[in-house]
Amino acid sequence: MGYIKRGDYKDRRILTHLQARGKWHKLLQYACNNACPMNIDKGLDIHLRSDSVHIYYKGGRILEIKTDVLNLDPNYFYRLKDYDNIPRTHMELLKDGKYDELEYRQVTYKGWTMKKAKDVFETLQNRRDNLFGIDAFEKKSRNKAFCDAAQQPESYFESAMKVMDEWSESLKGVAKHEERMLQQKISLLNRDKDKTDFVVVDIEFSVSDADDCPYRDTNTKYKHPRFDIIAYQPKKNNKLAVIELKKGLGAVGWTKDGYFDSDTKSGVIDHLEKFNATIGKDNNFKAFVAEIQGILNMKIDLGILSKDLACTISEEKPDFMLAYAGENMNQFYDACNQANMKCICIEDEGNPILSIKK
Repeated sequence: MGYIKRGDYKDRRILTHLQARGKWHKLLQYACNNACPMNIDKGLDIHLRSDSVHIYYKGGRILEIKTDVLNLDPNYFYRLKDYDNIPRTHMELLKDGKYDELEYRQVTYKGWTMKKAKDVFETLQNRRDNLFGIDAFEKKSRNKAFCDAAQQPESYFESAMKVMDEWSESLKGVAKHEERMLQQKISLLNRDKDKTDFVVVDIEFSVSDADDCPYRDTNTKYKHPRFDIIAYQPKKNNKLAVIELKKGLGAVGWTKDGYFDSDTKSGVIDHLEKFNATIGKDNNFKAFVAEIQGILNMKIDLGILSKDLACTISEEKPDFMLAYAGENMNQFYDACNQANMKCICIEDEGNPILSIKK
């Protein structure tokens, strides 16, 4: 199967299911209606993938909608306090019998066998199934359970939000999680062309390594680079911007002498190199721009974005930009200037409207 563009749902069954009277329509409609409520921290953020719709909440994915399947990752039910404070990744190593890896990490968990760890993940899956109304004892078909859940979206999201609220609270203070929450808030709030310099079209854009993906890294150094935010700039002829979001200097590879360190994985320079090797490459970027145009069009068609956001995206090479939130913002801004990079300084994380720092 060849590479499938994000949001390219034309002539595919998932589009029929998402449209009016389709079996997933009520779920999508509910998410659209709750995309930007008065309490922005409770907003649902909807994005299109190549074969599914992802709905995000509180820094995680509260629902995945595929053609015939709904999913909530069972790992959202995992709580450290329930399992002797064993990190989930370590529990997975126990489940798979990878004791050498645990020993390498200098951890041992007495009393925890492979079977006991497997039971943990079976419990997580059962909790997820119960949320969808899948009861193994009643032998209720999964498809019927999914369809029933889709007809009562308020009930599903109310239950799932409780799970996600607890999961998110357990990660409070974790830098990567805080960054994801800010990213989703940015996505929800930057949708008014009169108030922002950037209209967000997509987040977490991942480049495929499929041979026929038109903007992959042909040298295969970067197999699956991911970019935080894709937006168009209404005040710059709707030119695309690829925005890398950083929260705190520890994530940027900033050095004390005021430069960005090229050796820092997932740092600023690393992301710039990934951009130049893939979606920003001279013979690649037009295919990327065309795909983002398709995502924008499909989101408007499905009611995810309002019709007044419709536009023709410029075929120019996208800008690569940095958005920063956190302490030492002046140092970050100075480092951007030295690296000749455009900087978006997010001074109000409660209302992160994006604009270029003058």
